[in-house]
Amino acid sequence: MQRYWLKHMYEAYWEQCLLDETQYVSFTVFKALWLEYQQYIIQKVLYDGLTFVFPYQLGELYIEKYKLKTKVKHVDFYMTKQLGKTVYHTNEHSDGYKYAVRWSKYIFANVKNIEKYRFKFVRFNQRLLAKLIKSGGYDYIELDK
Repeated sequence: MQRYWLKHMYEAYWEQCLLDETQYVSFTVFKALWLEYQQYIIQKVLYDGLTFVFPYQLGELYIEKYKLKTKVKHVDFYMTKQLGKTVYHTNEHSDGYKYAVRWSKYIFANVKNIEKYRFKFVRFNQRLLAKLIKSGGYDYIELDK
């Protein structure tokens, strides 16, 4: 599986600048701009609850909330070990809802082999989402499952 990194993006950008005979920025500036743009997107999705539409028909990124219709309970292993008996998660902090980061790549994306790609929040952003949900001040798109 081929992985693409920021340096690959910069090389493509640099080659395009050479073809267009335009001025280009250094890798340091390019990286700073890229990181700032990522932070802007994360802020809009996490704090504002908005849907981010990727350019070039690459889909949408959003946080959804849902209640499971099944009665499946998930074991809280930490509390089970502490109390010596099986304890289940109740999600009381979120009124019984579960939350997930979604990339709707199949609806809007027009890319060959799109099923080979995935989007995953880095650990910091996952923890930030959990913190925002537990604080109770944020709401996201609700879908039925």
